[in-house]
Amino acid sequence: MSTARRSAVGLALLLLAAASSGAAENDPQLAVDAPAVSWSRDRLELAVEQRGQLTDRRLSVSVFVDGNFLRAYPTRGGRTAIVVEGLELEAGNHRLMVKSGTHEARDRFRYLPPGYAAGAAAALAAVIVSIVLVRRRKRRP
Repeated sequence: MSTARRSAVGLALLLLAAASSGAAENDPQLAVDAPAVSWSRDRLELAVEQRGQLTDRRLSVSVFVDGNFLRAYPTRGGRTAIVVEGLELEAGNHRLMVKSGTHEARDRFRYLPPGYAAGAAAALAAVIVSIVLVRRRKRRP
């Protein structure tokens, strides 16, 4: 395998690893869904789903990131979208937990600063250009 192809495969695997999320640990009656990657340092959109006996109940769920209590949010039953603002995330992996009474659900997400996306795009563009140039050189007699 050529160096350019190895670089492209390595970059693709790196991007897939960055986009993958940890497996959610959900209570049978309460679930939380966070994006695999958050590009915002101070804002996170998530969804809380109530199941079973909790389906039609209005609850107050407490939201925690990395074990730190952020705030309690009301739910409407079923699936509720919540926007958590005022975060000060560091780049890397984070643990999310929502709790209501004895029910709790967990998920993981990764915060990547916008500069990471620009760097990854630039690296991908460089790999593509190098592959094109190598192929053009091979075609010349």
